[in-house]
Amino acid sequence: MKFDKELGYKFDDNISERHLFLIDSDGTKHTDISLADAIKLASSKKMNVVLIVPSNGDKQAIARVVDKGKFLFEAKKKDKEKKKLAQSSKVKEITVRPQIGDNDLLRFANNAIDWFKQGFQVKLRIKTVGRMKERIDLVNAVYDKFLSYIGTNGKVQQPLKKLSPIFHSAFLVPNNKK
Repeated sequence: MKFDKELGYKFDDNISERHLFLIDSDGTKHTDISLADAIKLASSKKMNVVLIVPSNGDKQAIARVVDKGKFLFEAKKKDKEKKKLAQSSKVKEITVRPQIGDNDLLRFANNAIDWFKQGFQVKLRIKTVGRMKERIDLVNAVYDKFLSYIGTNGKVQQPLKKLSPIFHSAFLVPNNKK
């Protein structure tokens, strides 16, 4: 079956371990049971044996008696949730220059607020070129103004720091107060 290979679970005869710590479907624990006995026990209940944790050195493998279809359905559902959560922790990036106008900076701040509400993190980059490289006061002014625009919607995880002669960067995350 393609589905169980996709999630990486081994069932019944695909398990290479010979002795298992088995957790029965009703919660009964069998400390040292052979694989053949475990499969017989599961098949008598019209269920399957799934390997949860393979043996590791001196630790015994852990298996469970489950309904294969239901177990795979739940596992796929959990895997889908993990992928959804992983996508929501992505970082959005805003790059501005010290000469940016107030309205443009406000528009970027509003975008950041919307991203915070969606669960994204924001990386603010301030790009300085030419003579602006020496005007740290303008860089700090833009940074402070941006923070005042986002207000309590986000908080600073990593304050503004110089990454290169051209870029200054800060990392902002959503404020979890609801």
